[in-house]
Amino acid sequence: MTLSNICSTMEMDIFHKINKDAYERRLHFLILSGIITLMKRILAKKGRRHMNRVLDVARYVVNYSNQQNYGVSNLKLQKLLYLAQAYFLLNNRGRCFSERIEAWDFGPVVPEAYHEFKRFGSGNIPTIDRYWEADTAQARVYQKEYREEAIPPEDRKLISEVVDNFKDYSATALVKLTHNQTPWCDAYVPGLNREIEPDSIQRYFSHE
Repeated sequence: MTLSNICSTMEMDIFHKINKDAYERRLHFLILSGIITLMKRILAKKGRRHMNRVLDVARYVVNYSNQQNYGVSNLKLQKLLYLAQAYFLLNNRGRCFSERIEAWDFGPVVPEAYHEFKRFGSGNIPTIDRYWEADTAQARVYQKEYREEAIPPEDRKLISEVVDNFKDYSATALVKLTHNQTPWCDAYVPGLNREIEPDSIQRYFSHE
């Protein structure tokens, strides 16, 4: 083997060693990054409270109100949902539900819940045993049995407290009440249905 060949061989050995070291460092880095990412996800999941769907909350409010012989119309339901959101925020529980609350002419409204129950007009909403659920992935609609367990027990307790507290208020009285509160006043512009931000709700009720 010539000196030139020996030098070439040594250069190749050095090149491969460098590449091997770089590969091992890169692999080590990727493994550590994967572990850190996984840990962050686990910690985030542990720290994140269950977020209810507003329709599950609304159905619970309706059925609980009927169990207690309070009754609840769609108009009053909208105000109770708004007050439940405020109660959760005030008790450091995060939001009761993720859907937006809008400032409508007759006070705070959650559009998803309003449209679900608007067929009952101004009358009380009957007890819900079954309801229609949309499966967007399968592009189908099916009937589902109502289960209050869709909402965690501690959340049901807080929601029940809100309903109990306002059981003697009429829907009209709650409209007037919310019309005098900053979150609705700041958000309301006729015809625009602007969102009442959770931060605005929390700030207002924290100082009441």
